[in-house]
Amino acid sequence: MNFIKKNKIFLGFASLSLLSVAISCSNNSKVENNKTKKQNLTDKKSELKKLLSDDILNIGSDQKSDFETKIENAKSFNELNKISADLNKIKESSIGAKSIEELKTYAINQLSNLRDIKNYESKITLANEKASLVNIIKEIEEEVSKQGDFQDSDKERSKTEFNKLVSEDSFAEVSVFELYNPTPNFLGPQPRTKNEVLPTAFIKNLSLWKAKVKPKYSWFLDTSITNARYETTAAKANQSGELLVSITFFNKFDDSQVNTKTFKISGFKSNPQGLDDDGTILTSNTERLSTPDEQYVALDQKERFNLDDSKYVTVLKEQLRVSDWKNLRKDANTTTEEQVKKYNEKAKEVGLSSYESTALKGFSLPKYKADGSFEGFSINTERLIPMGPTWADALGGRSTYQIGGLSRRITNKNYLNIAKQSYSVSFSNQKVTELESEKLVIQRDLQFKDHLEKFAENIKDQTNREKYLQLIKDAKSNPYYLKQHEAAIWDIIASENTPQFASDTYVKYLNGEREFYNEIVDKLDVRQDTKDNLKKEIANLNQFYNVERLGNDGTTPSGTMWIMDYEIPADGKYPTKFYFGTNLHVADSISKKRNLFSGLGLIRLNGDNNGIFNNFKIIEMEVENETFTSFMLNPEVINVVFDGRDYLNTSPKDFITESQKSAFNDAEEFLDFAVIEIDFSKVDFNKMFAQGSKSLEFEKEKSKENFAAWVTNNYAKWEDKDKAKFKSESYLKNYKKIEFPLATKGQYDWSKLDQIFALGFPKSISKGFYDYFFKPYIDDDQKERGEWSHSLWTNADHKFYDIQVTEDGPQGDIDLINRGNFLSYNIGFRSFAYKPGLTDAFLAAPLVGENPDPIKNMYVSTQDDKKYINYGLEYLPRWFTPGFGASGSSLRTQNNEIVAIYHATNPGSNTGLAAAFRSEGFDYNGMFGNYKLPQYDLIYGGGKEQKNSYRQAMLKLNENNPNAKTYLFPEGFNKIPKEFEFKETDGYIKFADQTKQEKGKNE
Repeated sequence: MNFIKKNKIFLGFASLSLLSVAISCSNNSKVENNKTKKQNLTDKKSELKKLLSDDILNIGSDQKSDFETKIENAKSFNELNKISADLNKIKESSIGAKSIEELKTYAINQLSNLRDIKNYESKITLANEKASLVNIIKEIEEEVSKQGDFQDSDKERSKTEFNKLVSEDSFAEVSVFELYNPTPNFLGPQPRTKNEVLPTAFIKNLSLWKAKVKPKYSWFLDTSITNARYETTAAKANQSGELLVSITFFNKFDDSQVNTKTFKISGFKSNPQGLDDDGTILTSNTERLSTPDEQYVALDQKERFNLDDSKYVTVLKEQLRVSDWKNLRKDANTTTEEQVKKYNEKAKEVGLSSYESTALKGFSLPKYKADGSFEGFSINTERLIPMGPTWADALGGRSTYQIGGLSRRITNKNYLNIAKQSYSVSFSNQKVTELESEKLVIQRDLQFKDHLEKFAENIKDQTNREKYLQLIKDAKSNPYYLKQHEAAIWDIIASENTPQFASDTYVKYLNGEREFYNEIVDKLDVRQDTKDNLKKEIANLNQFYNVERLGNDGTTPSGTMWIMDYEIPADGKYPTKFYFGTNLHVADSISKKRNLFSGLGLIRLNGDNNGIFNNFKIIEMEVENETFTSFMLNPEVINVVFDGRDYLNTSPKDFITESQKSAFNDAEEFLDFAVIEIDFSKVDFNKMFAQGSKSLEFEKEKSKENFAAWVTNNYAKWEDKDKAKFKSESYLKNYKKIEFPLATKGQYDWSKLDQIFALGFPKSISKGFYDYFFKPYIDDDQKERGEWSHSLWTNADHKFYDIQVTEDGPQGDIDLINRGNFLSYNIGFRSFAYKPGLTDAFLAAPLVGENPDPIKNMYVSTQDDKKYINYGLEYLPRWFTPGFGASGSSLRTQNNEIVAIYHATNPGSNTGLAAAFRSEGFDYNGMFGNYKLPQYDLIYGGGKEQKNSYRQAMLKLNENNPNAKTYLFPEGFNKIPKEFEFKETDGYIKFADQTKQEKGKNE
């Protein structure tokens, strides 16, 4: 456990029943004796653990921990019976301490275990004395103990009752809509009923809550709250105390009987302002950011931005609790009002936001010298700025909480085509050693040694100190007990002193442990490099119970990649060298120490799959279903041939203020892109593993060419129109090509626009991300494996998940279904004010990450351990916010022209960042001295000040093979294809020139 940063660590419970299974000692000794004969120790222990979890028990975490230890260590029924007697005494005392209303609630809850509730409900309601209620509770518990096991007739009766509820649609009569939190009391004070929790807090902690069922039905019916949403907005829900809550009812005796209903439930905690628990003015308060649709649609892009930005900044100031940007950005508080005024005038001319807006959104701020000239940018290093969604992305009656994309469903042939050439990729790395002999040495000689008594010695109270020293001794190095004792000792030291003192003491204890294990490492019969790796891992450990496993520890980071290019063999055979596009941070997952890199994993959709509108399962399950295939390849096949590090002759530090030079002195620019070569001629068939589909050609002849064709779905033989290619101009140059109408009148020719198709493979469940398309009970088998599996994810409309498909095809607007998507109207990332979805990374997102200290979000590449600043043109995709594993997803048009690569999600903004492959550059008209958005093409090169590209890297790689050709470069790597040469006369786009070209809207 980590006690350094947290004041208290508690054990978490997924769900605990409030129903006691205890039997009254005074009135039921005969029943107990008969039952004991049939019980074994394990059953008795389980019974006592359930009693210990009864929420009515007035018991602290230390005392509960002691009981758990006693139950686990008990060796006889006599010991367990004594524990049972002690617990029942505590229960009787706890019941006596409850109020009449609390006892009534508890008694009603007890009826859930009783098949025939008789007249108990009315007896409980009419009771007005504690003694009467205590007797009723005892009667109910005795009835429960006597009723015996459920018979087949009971189960049949439950099915009949459930079917009746369905046919009469009377589930509204079943639930009392009394929502409660069953988390045990010993885990600390928490909201227990709905009137104690705001709607926003209820949704955040949905899994903790239950819906009560009336006692008449509770013997066979249970519930699960599967969803909750705001009828309009979060703020309005907090004002009214109302939510739309989806409750799933299910028969405890028949898994097939499930029914979900959505009810409008009132009575939640509320406040007039609609504030969150911490007083935050909600960024999701979209009515404060929105404008009536018809008015907004009528505006041009400049008017829309000015309206949206003004409202966004107002809400942001309230959330940040600042009235003046200077209080937030002290790095630039020497900027004068006159300088701000001049900046704002130029910003309007160039198409940027105001100085105040720039500062509040955490963008890089221009600073000025005494003479008023531009000194450099001040990058935001003070605090991470929160980001909210834009209401405009949810136009059309959608909720801003439901526009993150579509999971596990392919809706048209464009997505299907991309899926067949895209891969979920994983890299297997050992942390310490690749040698089995060394793993055995570590496992044998680096054993856990218990020194917890050194931590316990810091307890001041002698009685407690001696108690825990004895408990540690009795634990006999068993981690199950030691972890509990460790938590209890920390609590005692904190209560005797302060939490900070306890943390400091714990750190000293951990450091002592690390020194102990490092001394053992120094004596191990392994290589010095292995010893260094072990010490590095030990330095990061906060517990050492499994220290002997360090030799076997490894990582398997994952991402998304796609076929970009392939070598054209001179002999006309199927190519064996393929080039895949992905992110630099994905490619950096390959261990720098190549001996620790143990293999490459690929999963892709099978080429013969035409499953448009099939609902896939998580892809690892689809491998088992043989719709996807997974491959494991030996590490020698892979090589990183190009990436976006330091791709320009200029450097970001040339444009940073003097005060920040030291912080960024050794940093260079990068775009999060890399090209991975897989050479299938180096595949070792003895180490290769495949699961899913079969290849008849490969089965007939196990050649490297046939294997490459199998893995790549025969990509090299596809028609050119289906293969990946690149767009020869950016949307910065031709924004009209991506500017979509927010509303259309009559028939609209969508073919004149580019549409964006994005597809990737995020982990189904990961930090901050959950595949919210999982359906309760139906998809429980997938949820159980979600943390270790991936979901296919696209930027299609979330409404398509449940669309019905008949023999005539999908039931819906076919034109809409076949469409892709566009760019986001997000304000928080956008630097080009009048071009939604476009941003200059250096201005708006130079440091990308979630660390509250922005400077720690500077990217460090594992290839050279150097620091890098995000630098270039970025696109903000609409309706695409997947989690970990989708990094590397391509953004491409309906013509398979790739325009960008996705590398970062910001869930709060309903968008993310995708590095553009091409930028013609942008001239800010001298606003920022010599700084201009760089001109570059990551694939073809040729940009002003550009020094590297995929083409140039391949030229160097093939310097001894001048005749080498690939699909993208059929004439070799010396020449840039004519359509990709930069034609801008002075090197950069100017806003004034664009304004002349882009008058009007695509409405």
